Amino acid sequence: MVVSGQVDPKQTVKAVVTCPCIIAVAAGLIIYLARIPLPEVLTSPISAIGDMNTPLSMIITGATIASSDLKKLLKNKNLFLTWGVRMLGVPAVELLIFALLGLHGTVPTIECCCWKPAPAPPSPRCLPSSDEVPPVQWYFPPSPVF
Repeated sequence: MVVSGQVDPKQTVKAVVTCPCIIAVAAGLIIYLARIPLPEVLTSPISAIGDMNTPLSMIITGATIASSDLKKLLKNKNLFLTWGVRMLGVPAVELLIFALLGLHGTVPTIECCCWKPAPAPPSPRCLPSSDEVPPVQWYFPPSPVF
């Protein structure tokens, strides 16, 4: 496997094909694209689970922050560099590109101010060593609120 440094293509394909998340996404796409109606006994719990997405992520984020050492976290300069690039640098470059392309109005403003790839971790050079901050904290980036 990957840990040993050797990758077996058959094992990789088997791991991907048998992954429950991949199977669920494939089944969901088939049901959605084929417009297969689902009974209420399935749609109701699925809808309830879907409604838990944002509150559950907030609970997990809060628990992660509460269990971390905030002094160490706030002393990490890479955190502020990553935040600055993500929250200030990227929108500034987007605004510049939109201005150069002559795009003005609602859509560019919404894209620039509100849309950010949510759970994307920062680049590996920004990640602290494991003794500084647990890696899970880097998967909950701050989201812009305007």
